[in-house]
Amino acid sequence: ENGTQPELPNLVNVAANGTASASSVGHGGVAKRLIDGNYGPLWSSKGCYHSKNAQANQVSISLPGWEADVKYPINTINVYNRADTCCDQRINQATIYVDDTQCGQIIFKEGIVKYGFNCKGALGSKVTLKHQGQPINICEIEVLVLEEDIPAIPEFTNVAQGRPASQSSTGYGGVASRAV
Repeated sequence: ENGTQPELPNLVNVAANGTASASSVGHGGVAKRLIDGNYGPLWSSKGCYHSKNAQANQVSISLPGWEADVKYPINTINVYNRADTCCDQRINQATIYVDDTQCGQIIFKEGIVKYGFNCKGALGSKVTLKHQGQPINICEIEVLVLEEDIPAIPEFTNVAQGRPASQSSTGYGGVASRAV
């Protein structure tokens, strides 16, 4: 009754600091465009990913710390579709996964650019979008996690660096000290 609004949870897009990869790339639409912060839905905005062909395609976002198997409790995944009328319907039936757990499937609707999926805290270190029979054209993927639930990422130190190294044989000038 005092006029204050309840505090909304703070969601953080952890994909922004992740690594994007793709099964193929076409027309210069490289995978890093999936997480570059450019939400422009038209190809001319130079922010959309494009697969090479219409075979079995997939794009993945490896979240920070994936190398150490850090798992994030994923609240929401937002997929921003390309809006050019030549290509917007291609996203229909694409499926979204958190690691190996399916979080959702896109059902194309004319005029809709943002498709959001509640992943209910599914734990994962990688988000993947898979699609069969159509090229993938996506302009951005957000992976949203509650700020207080973002896991710590361990720091690693290369203990071998600067230490002596040995090997059983040497070929073509590949001495052991070059390994560390």
